[in-house]
Amino acid sequence: YPFLDTMDAVLMHFDGLHAAHPERTEENTFYWMDIFGANQHDLFAPTEIPALAQCIKAAEGTVLVLKPWHKPIAFTRIWCLYEVLGTIEEKHELSVGIPGSELADFHARIVADFHGIRNSIMEIDSESAEATNPDDLRTIRAQIASTVGFRGLNTVVKDKIRSWLIEAGTARLAGLLGIDVDALGPDLLESVDFGGKAEAEIDEAIEFAFQLGGLLGDNGKLETAANLYRFALKHRQQKLGTEHPDCWQMVRALSFLLSKTGDFAEAEDILRKAIPGLERFLSGQGKRAATQEHDTHLTMLLDMKQQLAMVLGAVALRHGPDEEALAAETIALYEEVLAKRREQADGTENKMTISTMNNMAYFLGRRDDPRALGLFEQVVKGRTRLMGPKDIGTLNARQNLAQEQIKRGQIDLATSALKEVCEGKIENIGLSNPSTLRSIAVLLDCLVTGGDIKAAHTWLRRIERLSISRYPAQLVAAIEKIEAAK
Repeated sequence: YPFLDTMDAVLMHFDGLHAAHPERTEENTFYWMDIFGANQHDLFAPTEIPALAQCIKAAEGTVLVLKPWHKPIAFTRIWCLYEVLGTIEEKHELSVGIPGSELADFHARIVADFHGIRNSIMEIDSESAEATNPDDLRTIRAQIASTVGFRGLNTVVKDKIRSWLIEAGTARLAGLLGIDVDALGPDLLESVDFGGKAEAEIDEAIEFAFQLGGLLGDNGKLETAANLYRFALKHRQQKLGTEHPDCWQMVRALSFLLSKTGDFAEAEDILRKAIPGLERFLSGQGKRAATQEHDTHLTMLLDMKQQLAMVLGAVALRHGPDEEALAAETIALYEEVLAKRREQADGTENKMTISTMNNMAYFLGRRDDPRALGLFEQVVKGRTRLMGPKDIGTLNARQNLAQEQIKRGQIDLATSALKEVCEGKIENIGLSNPSTLRSIAVLLDCLVTGGDIKAAHTWLRRIERLSISRYPAQLVAAIEKIEAAK
């Protein structure tokens, strides 16, 4: 694409930098272009990749230019992804820039089709990236594979794009509604003045708030996301009534988020209010039950009942006075949902039935119910068939099964499975990924339980190059057990 577009993106990045840090001026801020970081007259010499690495190390950060913004060329080029990897390894700032010529289209599309943008811009596959020189491709691919891994690099880039989309989306919503999104509270609806706005414009802003809430929730900003969901739900209920399909969709999303924040009482309340209405709606469809619309709403009902089971189960596991009654209702809900999902799938297992089995198995396992083991075995079998043995979901299921096996003294089976889980995660998402480190912690616990301290130390040596500050709490606890076992 035109070189001037790159220059435009860099200048816009500087404008933002100067606005946030007035001490950064044109006189003391410099940008180094990657094409000048390698000898273009001898680009394929073996010295050029290390030379570029030194440039990345010397810089404060990297500006990743998205052109076109909705399907960036940079995501398809191995050299660009190598620069992203170098920036990550140096723990430098990775910023995103868009040429000014594309901003108008971006601002229009971000409101009209935020969900579509979110999906299209996340299509990053570093393993399929290309390079002009096959030797460069092999060298850089090997370096990625030996560090964070392709999936790990994809995850890091997607996280940065999510952060950028959140920043851009938050600013856009603030302009539409005249509010400070980061400072909003549960009473947001009362603080918004829609005066002068057309109904279609208001509806578009409400839908945008809901979609932005989803991205915020995925990025860990749960309270802000929950408030945007509450805002969107309250507005839709006022306009459409509480028993409208659009409202049920928002109830499902909000209840899931509330369970993450620990607001179980609110989650239970909105679910118990919504479920009877959705059941009446489905009952009223009568003989039209074979339609796609009916199937969609039935899936929504089952999702909400499963979510209610998760909420009640979480409360039951707190060992309150109603523990047994809540546990019985939780199990009954899971069994109902599982039976109806299987009926929907004509008796076969699919991702939805496996999800229900997995959640039920987790609850039963926390209560030391022996039925958990058989359910986890079915989950592993189903995910292996549907998603493949190396998929992260499959590896997590095998880890859950191994933890149940440990409880029942099946140490050898658990140890063998956990070693494969850890190796699979290292290959897919890298050694330093928190999920990988948590799996290693489970393996270390298992090795200590089985008395194999030598194998535990072998695994410790594999992670010793990582900063201790990156260790999750489970790994720190597992290491302390190894030290105590000496």
